Amino acid sequence: SGEKGLQDLILTGLSSEPIEMSAAVPAKEWPEGGPKKALEGCMRCIGRELVSVNQMLDKTIFAESAESPLVKKAVTRLFQSGGKRLRPALALLVARACGAQDANLQRVVKLAISIEVLHSASLVHDDILDGADRRRGEETTHVRHGERAATLVGDFL
Repeated sequence: SGEKGLQDLILTGLSSEPIEMSAAVPAKEWPEGGPKKALEGCMRCIGRELVSVNQMLDKTIFAESAESPLVKKAVTRLFQSGGKRLRPALALLVARACGAQDANLQRVVKLAISIEVLHSASLVHDDILDGADRRRGEETTHVRHGERAATLVGDFL
């Protein structure tokens, strides 16, 4: 059934041979400083690329292509409000873990930006549906500009 199929997928992955549980690689202990220190180390290896992602999102090049001044303003504000930007970081880390070198990582930066834009669009729509008043410490797009305009912003992204 479905549960058995899921267990099989977890145990075999893309291989046709099951992975012996005793052969699993044991987890290492956290480095000194704990998980936060470990995360900082990971982020250092993609630091330049994350700067590129943040610069492109902060410049809001996407906003410039909007015909509506209100959509331009809302998109600019949305990206300049920051955020953790974990999804772009994960895309870059996976690319690095798969062996991407600096030249290839620049291509992944575009993908990482696209992922963040799509995520932001989903947040705008989610805030409308949930009736959320605040996001990232600021008024949500639909509170600031109304639901119709926020829907346009989410669709534009």
